[in-house]
Amino acid sequence: MLRNFIICTALTLSPLSALAQDEQNDLSQGAQLLSEGSRLILRGLLDELEPAAEGWAKLMEMLNDFSAYEMPEMLPNGDIIIRRKEPLEVLPDEDAEVEL
Repeated sequence: MLRNFIICTALTLSPLSALAQDEQNDLSQGAQLLSEGSRLILRGLLDELEPAAEGWAKLMEMLNDFSAYEMPEMLPNGDIIIRRKEPLEVLPDEDAEVEL
């Protein structure tokens, strides 16, 4: 009787192990698809942000040269002024009227 029970139990559980393997394959395939989708989304974002990053890099290059400026000053009203060591030349406006 015990032998029949063991055989019946083994026959009943064998399809369950095949189902578990199918579930494992489905889960690994789903995880792989999810990983690939995430990679594609991030690649698309990086492609869109690349021109902006180049612009930021140029801006940071320009801002890194502080030798042309004095130390910042805080005014009594809270404004902060950063003066140039040598002021820029003021060019005349082409549209401005010339007084004679």
